[in-house]
Amino acid sequence: MKRFDLLKLLAVGLIFTVATTGCRSRTKGLTPIPGGAGKTGPGIVDDTPPKATYTPSTVYTPPTTVTRPPTPTPPPTYPNNDGNRVTPFPPTATTDLPPGGNRPPGGENTGRNPTGISAADRGDFEGMLKDPALFKNNTVLFDFDSSVIKDKQRSKIEAVAAFLKTTTSNKLLIEGHCDERGTEEYNRALGERRALAVREYLVRLGIQASRIRTISYGFDRPADSGHNEAAWSKNRRGEFIVLMPRQ
Repeated sequence: MKRFDLLKLLAVGLIFTVATTGCRSRTKGLTPIPGGAGKTGPGIVDDTPPKATYTPSTVYTPPTTVTRPPTPTPPPTYPNNDGNRVTPFPPTATTDLPPGGNRPPGGENTGRNPTGISAADRGDFEGMLKDPALFKNNTVLFDFDSSVIKDKQRSKIEAVAAFLKTTTSNKLLIEGHCDERGTEEYNRALGERRALAVREYLVRLGIQASRIRTISYGFDRPADSGHNEAAWSKNRRGEFIVLMPRQ
């Protein structure tokens, strides 16, 4: 009986010794590996998914824009002799008018001319008062050796047409001028073509041809007496003289 108790005591002591030794073999205070969820040791696989990273782009691509052409402005219209509104077109848009018409001494135009518009009766203009200052700023300028009315000069003629439509008793004299280059005869013809081109544009704007006279002075009456391009550009012109009835 005593021997059995001794063996029992030795067995209990052995169990206690093994238990305490196993507890002391554990490692305390281990630092978990990042991403390892606290699992360490050989043969252990980290199945935690990596964190997503975002790197902003340094290149900015602006949104695509569509550039639309501007809406064209319709040309102005003017009432003609019949009261209907028409769109005038340039009388000499791409080609110059050839010399023509019957030019008596002094360069005054009478009869038919290359524009197809009959000249006004000179007798209807006798005794009228002249006002050369009213449309001095509306002088039409031309290129060298040309009677083509340029686009930027048309508004000057259109302003004169608007005035004549409000004052039906007034008439108009158009003077054609040239610079000093060329012969006298050639410049007389060129000055006439310039005056006729302006008159034709007025007629297309609705002004009666019977209210307009033309005359050419060639290079006899320069606006600038200089002998350079600055002066010549001012002398290649068509001037408006308003004719008013005497009271």
